[in-house]
Amino acid sequence: MEKPSEEQAAAEPADSVGEGGPSSVAGGQAARPKDHMTLLLRLRAQTKQQLLEYKSMVDANEEKTPEEIIPEKQIETKIEDLENEIEEVKVAFEMKNLALDRMQLSTALKKNLEKSNSQTSVLMDNMKHVLKLNKLIMKSQQESWDLEKTLLDVRKKRFELKQASESKLLEIQTEKNKQKDDLDNMENSDKIKALQGNLQMEIQITTVIQHVFQVVKPHTPLIRFPDRRDNPKPNVSEVLRSTGLPSHSSSISQHSKGSKSPDWLMHQGPPDTAEIIKTLPQKYRRKLVSQEEIEFIQVCFGHYHPIVQYILTFLASGTSYAHLHAFPIVTVCP
Repeated sequence: MEKPSEEQAAAEPADSVGEGGPSSVAGGQAARPKDHMTLLLRLRAQTKQQLLEYKSMVDANEEKTPEEIIPEKQIETKIEDLENEIEEVKVAFEMKNLALDRMQLSTALKKNLEKSNSQTSVLMDNMKHVLKLNKLIMKSQQESWDLEKTLLDVRKKRFELKQASESKLLEIQTEKNKQKDDLDNMENSDKIKALQGNLQMEIQITTVIQHVFQVVKPHTPLIRFPDRRDNPKPNVSEVLRSTGLPSHSSSISQHSKGSKSPDWLMHQGPPDTAEIIKTLPQKYRRKLVSQEEIEFIQVCFGHYHPIVQYILTFLASGTSYAHLHAFPIVTVCP
């Protein structure tokens, strides 16, 4: 059934060509789109007819020859092939229409250019302007593409720098946390606590010693003599006679006469002025620390260092400063 239809379709164009002859060649190019449309319509009618025949054969359960037995998949593939052919023919038809329109437009322009030279110059100027605009558009598009590429590169580098900065900040934060933990561990360690306790104890000891030396100034004399205009100079020889001690002149005279020198002249050292101080008036004596102050210092800080014990003993006894100077003391300011 397919072969007669194809033969008819092939015969019709041949007849049309034979009837027209050479005179219908120019009109044949214009009639080609119509021929394609008729061919498409015929193919469509053929496919519909074949589908109807297949359906009637299936419904009537007639005996099928091996040539007519076509599986469903083959039918579907054949239908798809036919549809693809139809689409290809449509696309070819549209392309040929566009080509024909361009040819007609070019011929019309050529005829118009041949008719009038004034219009030719205007059209040429317009065409040149259009070409120039097209070149500018292409150039601007290329520049925009380059700028987009550069922008993408900048964004990529910015993203990489952001990642690097985040990693560095994370490292710095971890390092700070580690240092903080180390400091906390060091502050909480027993060794640091012991050192801090010792330091506080030494600070307290030096503070007490400084307070003591502020009360007792080792560089001031034992006896501060008042103004001689108001008070007469004390006679030391009379004081010595009253105490029963020999004077310096009598001892020298006895020694020059050949008498045996007393025991107190055999020792060359600083004289003990405790007895002399006791005989002097109260305004000439050094002000002693009260017993309450000594007890307070002894209870609070006396058991820390032997220097404090020695100073307390000196303050309580009221002995000479020479004994205090002989003891090596190093004061440390807190």
